[in-house]
Amino acid sequence: MIEKRKSQRYRIILPALCWGRDRSDFYAVTEDISVDGIRLRSATTPELGEELVVSIPQIGSVEALVIRSTPQDFVVTVLGRSRPTQWVAQELIRLSLRQEGPALAAG
Repeated sequence: MIEKRKSQRYRIILPALCWGRDRSDFYAVTEDISVDGIRLRSATTPELGEELVVSIPQIGSVEALVIRSTPQDFVVTVLGRSRPTQWVAQELIRLSLRQEGPALAAG
């Protein structure tokens, strides 16, 4: 099955360290950012609705909520408690443009 997103995605590849209240830390790699959230890949699969702290170089640590989780990847939305959500999104898009160039096509 092919997942089709309606929103524009920006490819961004950065390492991330994630941890939660009842979970030991684990490593992930960001895949992309969109209005849906930040998509990450990891050998560890967090549960839907789980709150994590996600530490990304050049961004810092942000509190996030898992809004989608599959065996291949998971998506978090930034809760904006430690850093404003808009600032995080702008910085990730800025870094994406430095890495990749134009945004990925929607869908």
